[in-house]
Order: sequence, then structure tokens, then C-alpha cells
Amino acid sequence: MSQNYHELLEIERISVTSKRSHLQIKLNDKHMNRYKYVHGGVYFSLADSAAGAILASEYETWVTLNSSFNFIAGCKLGTLNAYATLVSKTRKTCVIDVSVKDSQDTLCAVGTFTMYHIN
Repeated sequence: MSQNYHELLEIERISVTSKRSHLQIKLNDKHMNRYKYVHGGVYFSLADSAAGAILASEYETWVTLNSSFNFIAGCKLGTLNAYATLVSKTRKTCVIDVSVKDSQDTLCAVGTFTMYHIN
């Protein structure tokens, strides 16, 4: 049985509009690194997915062209939430800011994603 990447990480869509999105992961052992903190790739994947969710459409395809991502605090348990906000959108590119917070609303990471329209 095959899974897509979102299913593998157990990413949930909480809310999505054309200007904002909120995605969430309920953390478990598979999300942790060897030090029992959330693996950095989980933070980034959740943020990248939140950015992409704003642009998700069955008629258009957008991909991540570039990103700048900063880790601020480690997270161990609970949930991880990504909040994305559209900053700018043109015909071919857009910029989206994303913040990642834990279940205590602690800011864990921030990123800016530049997306590219490929069709």
C-alpha cells in the first residue's frame, strides 16, 4: 500500500483559504530525531506544505522555487502547527511567510517560501 508524503508525516489540514492556511501534525516517535526532539525535516516539510496548500488547485501547479528557513526552538511532544500567509502573488511567482508553533504556542521555526507557477 503506497502513501503520499503528507500521509507518511500525518499532516492534517485544519483550514485553508487562498490567502492563509493552518496545517498540523500530531507528534509521535516517528517524527523525532535521535535526541527525542522533532526532526528538522518535519518542521520544514510542514511549513512547505502549508505554503503549498494556499496555492493548491486541480488546475494550476505551483512548486517551491526557494526558501529561507530558521529554527528557533525545539519541540518534543503534542502538536506542531504551521500558519502560512500569502505576502505577494504574480502570474509566475508568489511569496508566502510561514510560522511553526508547538501546542503551547511557542514559536519553533519561521520561513519564507518563494513558489513558482509551472503551468
